[in-house]
Amino acid sequence: MEVDPERAPLIAWAFERYAEGEASVTALLRDLTARGLVSVPTPKRPSKPLGKNALYRVLTNPYYAGVIRYKGALHPGAHEPIVEPALFDQVQSLLKARNAHATRHVQHAHHLKGLLHCGTCESRMLLDFATNPRGTTYAYFVCSGRASKRTTCTRRAVPVQVAERLVANSYANITISEDDYRHLAAEVDAAFDKRGAGRDREFADLTANRARLEAESDKLLAAHFADAIDLSTLKRHQDRIRAGLADIGHRLREHDEQHVGGRAFLHDSLRLLTDAHRAYAHSDDGSRRLANQAFYARLEITEDEQLRPRLAEPFATIVQATTGGKEAEREHTTSFDVACSRKTLWVGPVGIEPTTHGLKVRCSTN
Repeated sequence: MEVDPERAPLIAWAFERYAEGEASVTALLRDLTARGLVSVPTPKRPSKPLGKNALYRVLTNPYYAGVIRYKGALHPGAHEPIVEPALFDQVQSLLKARNAHATRHVQHAHHLKGLLHCGTCESRMLLDFATNPRGTTYAYFVCSGRASKRTTCTRRAVPVQVAERLVANSYANITISEDDYRHLAAEVDAAFDKRGAGRDREFADLTANRARLEAESDKLLAAHFADAIDLSTLKRHQDRIRAGLADIGHRLREHDEQHVGGRAFLHDSLRLLTDAHRAYAHSDDGSRRLANQAFYARLEITEDEQLRPRLAEPFATIVQATTGGKEAEREHTTSFDVACSRKTLWVGPVGIEPTTHGLKVRCSTN
């Protein structure tokens, strides 16, 4: 496989542009078409601009990151990737978040649209508008179960300003102190240091095996040039060595993601919580939407207009550790078990609307 010199730079640019978090797939397609991206011609079909579905398939195809999908499983490929795996993962997280939370850019967009649920029947709450006889229009969130009569819910509408205030105030409840940050950060480092000690030998073995395979490859080439082995034998051994090196490279990257990336992820998460309330209050609507998606797994408004939030990980574990008493805190923080892979970043450690788009990994923490 060879890299297409005309289309590859455009594909790489598409991943980078979408990872910025500002463009929808539709807007990205428009920009790519303007830059001249067209499909590869075939004997039966000429080149033509891509459609939206075709672009979505491009953005979700791991082949561009050097990975092959075979029988439902992903395997490292031997071809040259067009985008870095971390960038590909970042794009996948953005696509999944926008699909899960219906974050399409449509008329009457609102940073809470698609994120709120009814605390009575658990249906999603929809943005609606009402106009009084004087022509003044008011925005409300209404229960979709009641509106569509799918449920027997009698939940009354919630003014948008009330919902905004409830969500903004919730960040005061999850913000941690500087002392909590320092204590938890020290516990995280201790847990990773303890866990990493047992992995040093594995890392050394992988590095040694990589060096051994590379040396074997050099010897095989020298033997072939000396006419000691034929070309078919050389290719057979090269395929075996290439597969072995790819597997070792994959395991070394996993080692780095789980330890270096996981440690950095938890430190970033802790730092975000020390500034969550202030940062949310001073952010724009787009950053607030991303923050709500990152911090919360679900947001429900009860019948008496109270917010019932469910935090996403690792924030749920961190907040529980800081509010469950010192004994519970120590039990929690000394047993951080992180299974972490580098995913998308939502916001940097200084707040919700810095120049970078955030949390570079998504993580499951117990």
